[in-house]
Amino acid sequence: MKNFIKTKVIQKAGPKKILLTGVPGYGKKTVIIHLAKLLHEKKIAGFFTREMREANQRTGFSLESFSGSNSILSSIHFKKGPRVGKYIVDLESLEHFLEEAEKNIQKAELCLFDEIGKMECSSLKLI
Repeated sequence: MKNFIKTKVIQKAGPKKILLTGVPGYGKKTVIIHLAKLLHEKKIAGFFTREMREANQRTGFSLESFSGSNSILSSIHFKKGPRVGKYIVDLESLEHFLEEAEKNIQKAELCLFDEIGKMECSSLKLI
């Protein structure tokens, strides 16, 4: 059986960094959410994305932080903003969300990120 999720440990100065990669739908988000639950006594920062659906159709994505805040990342219903495929990114909401996330990251013992893809990189704050 093939390994669909791979890890890579990056060790430079500072804390250990682990990259979790794999094809869509094989549990990367589930891994980081469970990891956050297991390590709940740590100060955890970061975020993950969730699909937004209407009538069984994906219509966009939301962002959720480990501190409990959330924001809409993109939608097929938005009229302006950067386009990624059929989705329009709400750049103003994304940047506000990232400003709040940055405050938590500075105090964190552990940072977890589900995905940093084209939509998230629409903001220069993340790059």
